[in-house]
Amino acid sequence: MSAPPSQPPLPQGWTQHVGPQGQIYYWHKETKTSTYKRPGAPPPASENQAIVPRATPAILSAATATTPPTGVIYIGPPPGFHAGNGVVRVPASNQAHLQAQAGPSQKKEKPKHKAGIPGAEGWLRITTNLGNVFYTHIASKHSEWTVPADIKDAVRSLERSEREARAASEKQAREEAERQAKDVRDKQREETKRSKEDAELQAKEEAERIEREYREAVKKEMLAAAEQSASERKRNREDRAADDDAGSPDGKKPRIQGGDEMDEDEDEDREEDEEAWQRRIAAEMAAEITFGTALPKSEAAAPSNSKSVAPQSPPDEGSTLTKPSALTLLNSLLTSSNGSTAEVDPMAPFELELPKFSAHPDYAVISRSLPEGEREDAFNEWCKHRIKEKRAERAATKASASVVKHSAAPLAAPEASSATSAEQTSSEARPSLDAKSAYEQLLTSEVTSTRTKWEAFRKSFKKDRRFFAFGRDDREREKIFKTHLRELGEVKRRKAEQADRDFVCLLGEKVDSKLKENASAILQEATDKKMKTDAASEWWSKGKKTPGLDTDPRYDAVGSSSRRAELWRLWLLGEAPVDASASPAPDEANSNGVGGSASAATATTTAAAVTSSKAKDTSQALKEREEKVRAEKAKLASQAKRALSSAAREESLMHFNQLLIDVVRNPLADFRSTLPRLHEDARFEAPGLSGMREKEQLFERHITSLAEKRRQSVYKVFEKAAPTLDVGPVEAIPLVLNDSETERLNLLDFVQGEAERYSRRPVDARDAMEDEFEMWKSKREKDARSAFNEMLRENTFVEFWGRLRQAKNAQEATDVGHKAEADAAAVAGGDEDEELEKDVIDMVASFDLDEVHAVLKGDARYKAFAHKPEQREEWIREHLSNLRAAKQTVHQKNL
Repeated sequence: MSAPPSQPPLPQGWTQHVGPQGQIYYWHKETKTSTYKRPGAPPPASENQAIVPRATPAILSAATATTPPTGVIYIGPPPGFHAGNGVVRVPASNQAHLQAQAGPSQKKEKPKHKAGIPGAEGWLRITTNLGNVFYTHIASKHSEWTVPADIKDAVRSLERSEREARAASEKQAREEAERQAKDVRDKQREETKRSKEDAELQAKEEAERIEREYREAVKKEMLAAAEQSASERKRNREDRAADDDAGSPDGKKPRIQGGDEMDEDEDEDREEDEEAWQRRIAAEMAAEITFGTALPKSEAAAPSNSKSVAPQSPPDEGSTLTKPSALTLLNSLLTSSNGSTAEVDPMAPFELELPKFSAHPDYAVISRSLPEGEREDAFNEWCKHRIKEKRAERAATKASASVVKHSAAPLAAPEASSATSAEQTSSEARPSLDAKSAYEQLLTSEVTSTRTKWEAFRKSFKKDRRFFAFGRDDREREKIFKTHLRELGEVKRRKAEQADRDFVCLLGEKVDSKLKENASAILQEATDKKMKTDAASEWWSKGKKTPGLDTDPRYDAVGSSSRRAELWRLWLLGEAPVDASASPAPDEANSNGVGGSASAATATTTAAAVTSSKAKDTSQALKEREEKVRAEKAKLASQAKRALSSAAREESLMHFNQLLIDVVRNPLADFRSTLPRLHEDARFEAPGLSGMREKEQLFERHITSLAEKRRQSVYKVFEKAAPTLDVGPVEAIPLVLNDSETERLNLLDFVQGEAERYSRRPVDARDAMEDEFEMWKSKREKDARSAFNEMLRENTFVEFWGRLRQAKNAQEATDVGHKAEADAAAVAGGDEDEELEKDVIDMVASFDLDEVHAVLKGDARYKAFAHKPEQREEWIREHLSNLRAAKQTVHQKNL
């Protein structure tokens, strides 16, 4: 058998270097780490495994060096003895190193992977679980850390083939990972693109739908307002004509002196012309709102009405403006588009109109000078002014059209002309509407939503004459405003109910009766509400496709699609609202007058029943609402009361505790004697506290805190007088009494007072101080003893030798059967191991406590008991006796 290697080789990637002070360290190139401890460890040995090379005397004798070889990994017993019978004592300088090497935390090394070497029969390359590699010959049981010379070529060929296979595997894994990562990135990119496109399309469709519905609603509202205004004027003219006829004795209109009587056909032509003019103006306004580009001809023809901005040079990239300049530039930019095809619609939101002017060079400077929120606010303000301008322009257009109309009247007779002038003069002389009527007209024209807030309405129209001319103050105006909101809500509710009834009538007229019968039968068979709702939704998707249903105005009168579906379900179940005021068909009334009268009576009775039921339901709903409001108010009042009580209690606690800090500074004070002084301060009342009992508890808590702080001051004086445990009260008490802190803080009186409080009898001050010192010293020794035991448990050197000692005792008690097994193992080739175990036993037998003392003597927890060496040694022996024997390793099989 060849000689074993002097030292195991370094693992792959590690190199050895010498530092500036001559110390050896190890460097790993790939991980960029360095250590003074030699990496790796020798592989284990077992009877059924390959034999790991044993350590040489060079490793075992390293413990005798002046400086311990940091990081040396050994096999068998720790450094400090040779393989022979003689034992080498470990110097004290090496004991700390032995502690680190002998710790129980060292990982157990075992063979992990075996590989045959092609071309080298009988040889195996073994890798341990710690990453070390050695070579063993199975037949001869010969192991080496380095590659034997006769198999170097075979090992080199094996390593080359492994590197190639490993490189190919790594390349394949890397390519597969790159392919998977690319697939994931492509998939994520496609999903992101698809989701972005879907979101943009959905947002665009939603914006178009909202804009379309909004413009259609405004268009309808304007047309309806124009028609209503025309009908009101026509009715006023008819009333005036009726009044004139009633004033004439013969029922004829009086003739005007000097002129002919106005022809009736001419009056009708004027009325038709005026109605046509109203419809034309409403259509132009609706078209202007719909397309955002149409303007009255007068505006398009008069360049003086449209503001223009002189062309400017492109602004410098990155330049900014002050806030006022940026706001002015934004207003000019928005106004410059008036009258063009890209005119900004003041009725549209900021997001929809932004593309019309965002490409302008000036807007880039504005966007750098103003944040988005301020830009949107400025846009909204400009829209308000623009709307007012358009209203003023439309009013001026209307007035001019009225003048033209009156001037176009025939002037055939001077009498007619003078009569017209007299009539105009009389109309101008009529008094204007009073302030209340003007204010109500303002509410009617401007407040069209029940969600309008008073503050918003007041802020918008506080400078309008119709607003501030009425009422003495805002309370009177707000009262009329709220009354208008209630009336508006009632009108909208009646319109919604009428729309529901009209929609139900539409369903009865358009939907096929067979479809209704089939759907009603399905709904009647449904057992719960969800099934009925699902069935109704399914049949509604078929019913709303009925020809002519969605084109009827009564269909769009119900503005919500979900409401139409609900009315469909109620109609199928026979629970839909019915228009009880509907009169019978004309054919039926003419064919049978009695039946018509009976039907009218039945309809009247049904309407009365429905009205009574509605009134009852309304009353019941109102009562329930009042109960809910009352309960909610009670709940809120209770919460507010609790919150107020909690806040008052916290404030009272804070003030009372501050009072105790300001007044009570003596830890020996009692509540009764201090009570008069506390009563003098207003903070003692503390309305948030429950009573005198709670105040006394807070006082006792404060006294306890003061006493604890004063006691800590006493202990600090004790530590100065007795820095070590061997100082008794005889030496320490005089120093304590003469200490400046004792006099400054009056610690002697405090200790005496505490002793008298607990003993309830007079106590001498010096005796009380001695008793307090004895209590403090006893606690201090107890803490020092706990620290001493903790030191013994932390020290790996003590634990290592203690466990070896226990192992020796266990070895001596080994039975004969165990010895027979050891003999059999020796016959199998373990003679050298047996010698090593004998060395361990002899070494442990020569071990004494002086070495433990030498290791522990530098620790402050060890020095604390220098005055009790015998007891300290007894504690060490007791600790060693309580240690368990070390676990067996591959190096110590029988310990």
